[in-house]
Amino acid sequence: MRAASKDMQPADSLSRRAEDRLARYLGAARPISALPLVLKGRYLVKGVLDRRAVSVIYGPPNVGKSFLALDLALHLSAGADRWFGHRLAKEAGPALYIAAEGDDGFAARVHAARAVHPDLVNRAMQAGMQVLPLAVSLCDEDEVEAVIAMVGEIMDRPPSLIVVDTLNKSLGPGRDENSGSDMAAFAAACRKLQRAIGAHVMVIHHSGKDASRGMRGHSSLLGDVDTAISIFQPDDGKGLTCMKMGKQRDDTTAASLWFGIERVVLGRDEDGDEVTSAVVVQAQPPQKDEVIEAWGPSRGALDLNTVKTQAAHGRAEAALRLLTDAFPDRRFNASDAAYVFSDAGLTKSDPATKPGRENARALLKRLVLDGNLTEATSGWFTVPKVAEADGGGK
Repeated sequence: MRAASKDMQPADSLSRRAEDRLARYLGAARPISALPLVLKGRYLVKGVLDRRAVSVIYGPPNVGKSFLALDLALHLSAGADRWFGHRLAKEAGPALYIAAEGDDGFAARVHAARAVHPDLVNRAMQAGMQVLPLAVSLCDEDEVEAVIAMVGEIMDRPPSLIVVDTLNKSLGPGRDENSGSDMAAFAAACRKLQRAIGAHVMVIHHSGKDASRGMRGHSSLLGDVDTAISIFQPDDGKGLTCMKMGKQRDDTTAASLWFGIERVVLGRDEDGDEVTSAVVVQAQPPQKDEVIEAWGPSRGALDLNTVKTQAAHGRAEAALRLLTDAFPDRRFNASDAAYVFSDAGLTKSDPATKPGRENARALLKRLVLDGNLTEATSGWFTVPKVAEADGGGK
């Protein structure tokens, strides 16, 4: 084939390094007519993670990032059908977990998972899931090559997933998260692992001091990964953790998954104290409409122990019960109601703020529309007498 331009350098005058690159490019280049349409075998976790890709899970400390990654690794290794309701690739293969922060904590997590899900963990063990409880300096090309060779030695089949936990511990001595060149070298190493082994590489990372600004360190990492997932605990999440898609290359799916952390007692140490770890437990998203049942007979004796999710009608009914109990004279304004609703957990906004009062006022308006409250022009509200509301006080 003729050169596209007379000004181009002829192949026989290239350096040795350029010749090596040329051979690689000639092997990869093809006309677009030869591009196949791939319809099957694209996902590892449908709607969440692609096969043979690189992802990062990031969030503040102690929100369950490592527990979540281990749970996914066990499900894939065990050949489970679904994870958090999402279909898993069939016969994906075992996982390799690089526990760069050490062996003890990881071992406890595995034993906790086995105590709660014995069949799942046993199947993952039989499938050959492996852990490397050492920090690997992935910015060192020799170490990356050693990991690739190790996989061939210890695993009977290529892993479906490689977890790198954490990024900071895997950069290597003298490397800096805030350095663009160091972060680019790390991302390139992850991509090399992904391509050489054919696995999905998942990196566990931390968010910055201001979690709303995303991942800690140089921003180039976001552009180098295929998927970025944020892990966080919202203020109104009832202690649950949310896993939210922040970036998904070549896909518009934006899955949000919720989970809790369940404490597991593994045994007792030589002093008789409990040794514990934890597992993740799938949870439903917390609802905004939360109703407190079993009200006490007076404002100071509200029973707040029983809380459950109901529809908006139930929430309004709960608000009416609160107001009826809290104001014997049946006269109050939106500011008064805001404190009552906040104390009972019915609303989350600070009652001393304008949003807090507006949220309370919106709920009061709902009660007015339902005919359960009367609003005076002066901004005061009244509720019907209990006897009238109950149809005679029986």
